[in-house]
Amino acid sequence: KSGIVSSIQHTNGEVIVHDGQYVAEGDILISGEIKYNETVKNNVCASGEVLAEVWYETSVSLPISYVNKTRTGKKRTNFAIDTASGRHKILKSRLLHYETEEKVLFHFFDWTFYKYIEYEVEEENLLYDLDAGVEKALALADEKINMKLKDGEKINTRKVLKKSINDSTIEVEIFYSVLENITKVEEFSITEVEEEGS
Repeated sequence: KSGIVSSIQHTNGEVIVHDGQYVAEGDILISGEIKYNETVKNNVCASGEVLAEVWYETSVSLPISYVNKTRTGKKRTNFAIDTASGRHKILKSRLLHYETEEKVLFHFFDWTFYKYIEYEVEEENLLYDLDAGVEKALALADEKINMKLKDGEKINTRKVLKKSINDSTIEVEIFYSVLENITKVEEFSITEVEEEGS
């Protein structure tokens, strides 16, 4: 990926970029060619990692209306059986609105028995204002980017580029600066050309 080099760790090969340097996608960052006075003296298997600041723009759309659920404290226990024809609850729920947590009790041949805890919730229809909508959009966008990041990678900064309410939707455009491992290993083979007459 293209970005600005932040740190380099290498175990083999020659580093041909430096911290703070802009690199483009496809550039060689750590080479297996060991040179002296511009002449290749040896070839090794280059290895290492390069962390760089890369940039993303993303947009989030979310409906202006949402349902807020609050648990009331009431709960009921229920059971279910999972068979080839589907999952079937044993008891009819006595709660109008509820959230369910389930736990597998045991398996018996092709049947699975579940225990359900049903938590009663009160539902309230609410509307985001622009500020609350932007906060929710940022949380969703952060979560999406963080899911793709590996160990040592992180979001540096983010900035809202544009925010608006169109009809019943909040639209938010966000710019991200992310510290990522931009290393991609490529294999190459060296063939020696024999001189004529040898």
